[in-house]
Amino acid sequence: MRYVSRVTTLEDDFSYVLRKAMKGCGLSPGEVAGRAGVAERDVQRLLLGDFSAATARAVAPVLDLDPEALARHPQYPAEPALPPEVMRIVIPFGDLGVNVWLVRAPAATLLFDSGTDADALDAALLDRLVHRLDAVFVTHGHPDHIGGLPALRRLTERIYSPEHEAVRGTLPLEAREAHEFGGVRVSALASEGHTPGAMSYRIDGLSKPVCVVGDALFAGSMGGCPDRASYLLGRMRIRDQILTLPGDTLLLPGHGPVTSVAIEQAHNPFFAGGAESCG
Repeated sequence: MRYVSRVTTLEDDFSYVLRKAMKGCGLSPGEVAGRAGVAERDVQRLLLGDFSAATARAVAPVLDLDPEALARHPQYPAEPALPPEVMRIVIPFGDLGVNVWLVRAPAATLLFDSGTDADALDAALLDRLVHRLDAVFVTHGHPDHIGGLPALRRLTERIYSPEHEAVRGTLPLEAREAHEFGGVRVSALASEGHTPGAMSYRIDGLSKPVCVVGDALFAGSMGGCPDRASYLLGRMRIRDQILTLPGDTLLLPGHGPVTSVAIEQAHNPFFAGGAESCG
């Protein structure tokens, strides 16, 4: 479910945050209500999008979410501005589309993910006068992030994807591996959870530090995980690999708005206030 807060439009509203946390913790609405000391109907109202800050504060500790961050979630901070070297290309997909990130530095042109549709991506790149790419980096192998790859093979031979879910015809990339292009350094960070081998990409050498996080992390939320083990691993990877970056590092997700390490540390219910994965 998408919603417009007073300041920005998020990929996941508070009800999706709750659903993801409940699935990760293996708890039903009735179990959450019983442990939180609230009526099950009040939990169901939250899940249906009827927000109550009081109920949110009550259920958050049961799900190892930060109570105040969840209570403030509908007023999420506005997204920070992108540095001039980074452009967002939104390819149609669902309500908000899927983000493709184009980096154009003086001596390097890079692309991160490819969206759902090769024709749409090809047109978007032509509109931006992109006729060559130094490299393409794939965050994970879901179809909405690799569907546009056929449009890119004429622009570069360097298309990298995570080694544990390598896309056919791409170069496998290991965690902690780094490549440099004209003074721009791209470092791969392990981001498993949403998918078994997902990567994020820290980019240094621009006017501001940025990290492309794919579907590992969204502004105010995290990517959906197929089971409890993946959920616990995903929260750990985000906390240890992404949110340990400098606070001013901009985070570029696969869906929804730009955010930053500092914003997510303070406002994301999964990570604010030292929230830990449910044990």
